[in-house]
Amino acid sequence: MSTTALKVTIFGAGSIGCYLGGQLADSGAQVTFVGRERFRTQLAENGLTLTHYAREPVHVPSDGIQFNTDTREIHDADVVLVTVKSQDTAGAGLDLNHTVNRDALIISFQNGVGNADRLREVMPGFTVLGAMVPFNVTSTGPGEFHCGTEGDLCIEFNPSDKLMLLQSCFTQIGQGCLLSDDIAAVQWGKLLVNLNNALNALTGSTLYAGLVQRDYRRALALMIEEALHVVQTAGIKPEKFGKASPEKMLKILRLPNIL
Repeated sequence: MSTTALKVTIFGAGSIGCYLGGQLADSGAQVTFVGRERFRTQLAENGLTLTHYAREPVHVPSDGIQFNTDTREIHDADVVLVTVKSQDTAGAGLDLNHTVNRDALIISFQNGVGNADRLREVMPGFTVLGAMVPFNVTSTGPGEFHCGTEGDLCIEFNPSDKLMLLQSCFTQIGQGCLLSDDIAAVQWGKLLVNLNNALNALTGSTLYAGLVQRDYRRALALMIEEALHVVQTAGIKPEKFGKASPEKMLKILRLPNIL
């Protein structure tokens, strides 16, 4: 099978789903989106445009987009990327369980650390892999999605030809895609870094506004340190997310303002 013959379904076509699906469509893969009516309308009227802080824009015309609001026409998918919110994971798995072929590869491109396990519980007999998206995607207009940060996708390793083809689809259009033997360590590494989201919600300020305050940095360091103790007790050694390990982040966060 070539990359142009790979049939990929994006289940949960929001910002991340549309961005990943647009990249795969640009690579030549046959992509079907499953999502809400408002996104179908946006893509039907405007096509799909992807922008990136360091790469040229990509546009997929509307006549090249297959978008459904249900799962009736995705039975022949080779790969399904699940990009729904975590609270919708079990429901998504139940829908897919009754729709796609058993030999389809199911990949959870969702935030958090337990979504692949939830899918496995409701999709017995399927190969379900965890994955991690390191960057943020925002909607900048109808059918337009922007990636403003760097990073390589990471997928749990599996000796599947379909996975190798999917990886090739991403890499040939400039999107790094790594395979990991320990996806839990990768996901926990991201989660530790993203603990700032809860602190930002409490303070009502931006990450930058918080990081210039030493008390904020101290509080964030305590949160990361406690979470690090928990995961290490569970036998998990988190991978570094970005350029700094959790241990190095603790040292940096505890530096005084003068430095």
